[in-house]
Amino acid sequence: MQRARGQAGFTLLEILVVVFVIGLLYSALAPSTYRRSNLDPATARLVSELRYTAQRARATGVVHRLSIDMDEQRIRIESRTEQEAEPTRLPGSPALLDLTPPQPFGDFEPIPTSQGKWRTLEASDVRIVSVQIGDDTYDDEIAFVGFSGQGGADPAIIQLVDERESIQSVRVIGFTGEVVTIEGEDE
Repeated sequence: MQRARGQAGFTLLEILVVVFVIGLLYSALAPSTYRRSNLDPATARLVSELRYTAQRARATGVVHRLSIDMDEQRIRIESRTEQEAEPTRLPGSPALLDLTPPQPFGDFEPIPTSQGKWRTLEASDVRIVSVQIGDDTYDDEIAFVGFSGQGGADPAIIQLVDERESIQSVRVIGFTGEVVTIEGEDE
């Protein structure tokens, strides 16, 4: 296209080409935070399940636990079938002690709702890689995070990793049973 002398500016085609090139560069160079994996939703789901387990234990006064099967990458909620107290077993690490009740032992059965059935975190690119309960670390078996009917819990740290090796940890504070998310590397 020829322009009359004295008219300056760009054609619509030139502007579209420049915008397209900028878009390509931005998508190629954008930080990975814009291309999030399923790590955040999977962590939120795990936190939700842990909090529900704690609430159910307090509401019923019965010890409950979240079973985490790291081989199959699935979870379920179980409740204790008998109410006799078990001998206490406190962790040796003061950082994990949190003045907590002991890890619950005894006979448990799945709760009679959908949360009592084995289910996944629904994120194929996210894996639970380890569960630390007290001084014990589990990385290839079933681990149990227990919650007492009085509000305490097993002190636990659960690590999730996505396909880019990004890590998020979930911590269960033993004394209160509070569940919190820890971004990045474990402390």
